[in-house]
Amino acid sequence: MFKIKKSQPTPSNTNKGMNEELEMACFMIISHAGTARSQFIMAIDAAEKGDFARAEELMKAGTEEYTISNRSHHEIVQMEESGVLREPHLLLVHCEDQMMSAEAFKVMAEKFISLYREVKALKEA
Repeated sequence: MFKIKKSQPTPSNTNKGMNEELEMACFMIISHAGTARSQFIMAIDAAEKGDFARAEELMKAGTEEYTISNRSHHEIVQMEESGVLREPHLLLVHCEDQMMSAEAFKVMAEKFISLYREVKALKEA
């Protein structure tokens, strides 16, 4: 098994400030994108129960959370474009996965809410 000697540069001891900045941005993305995804799922649940006002509130809250995560993602993209980030980071991959998941749930939630409205209208007709 390969062991890193203390004198060798490692991701944890080189450019430590940048790693901490990247980690903080990643955790912001994970937190806010995860919250957004949860809001979108709860919006589907609210629409299923016929509470469309609540569904819209949850969609708005989820979109706001997603926007915050997107701002942090933009900061990371700028780091990469400026050459500060030269290698892929597993944490960054996880962040982008969380963002894609939240975005997919937003699209699905919008569709579900629309369909639940149609079902309700048909039942009432």
